[in-house]
Amino acid sequence: MTKRIEGTIYALNDEIVIDVQGTASATISVSGTFDGDIAVVGANSGYSPEGGRLLFQSGVGALGSNLIVNSGAAIEKEFRIVTGSERIILRATRWASGSAKVDVYATEDPSTVFVNGPVHTSFEQAVRDGRGYSAGVGDVAVQTGEFLNITFVNPPDSGRNAFMQIRSFQQEATESLVLHIVSDPDPITGTLITPLNLNNGNPASDMEIRYEVDTTALTGASVGPGAFIPANGVPYDIDADIFLRVVPPGKAFGFYVGGTGSNPAQASKVAFVYGHYEEDI
Repeated sequence: MTKRIEGTIYALNDEIVIDVQGTASATISVSGTFDGDIAVVGANSGYSPEGGRLLFQSGVGALGSNLIVNSGAAIEKEFRIVTGSERIILRATRWASGSAKVDVYATEDPSTVFVNGPVHTSFEQAVRDGRGYSAGVGDVAVQTGEFLNITFVNPPDSGRNAFMQIRSFQQEATESLVLHIVSDPDPITGTLITPLNLNNGNPASDMEIRYEVDTTALTGASVGPGAFIPANGVPYDIDADIFLRVVPPGKAFGFYVGGTGSNPAQASKVAFVYGHYEEDI
């Protein structure tokens, strides 16, 4: 048994729907020049909720995603999915311009989903998709008796979760400094840094990173134990594989840098770099 449907997406919320009952897998071919996102979901009749269907681009070692994302370039790509529901829906969830021709071919054959070649990490795939970002500051002077306070805020209306991947700190004093994590930090009004997209030409992030130097340490719901930032410019990196942090919309976290007792007994200059990726909710 095979089933096939062709159609064209022109605008936001346009849909292409194919009945896939009796099938096991499908290929989805997308071509055209457009700036938009196409979500792929499965659904059954009645009150059954929709569920995302992971797409794997044919011949490319990529992690699965339920979004086909394009930023205005001409594309011609094929994706493979497992069907496993009554119907498959392709829906434009973001649309700025252009049109996309879609060809869906479903078959009863066992899953033809494959990954060919080295698999990218979630962060690498996000960078390829234009969802990876970085921000940092290279030279913040912190005097004796002061703290460096840093906050990361995901705005309530962002519509995305932020996954912290890179958190790296350096400082030049000849004594170690201590880094404390602060949950649900109180807002600060320091310098705003906009995380830039790691895929050149794509939009910057809506996340808000701020830092300030103050005689009072950052406060919040709770303050975690400290970790040492080594002396003399040796970097301290937080391992994302062990300390993965997800920041949902309307949430925040922060750090403050101080001395081994409290605030620094020795003036220093501190640098930090953040890297994160985002996923639609």
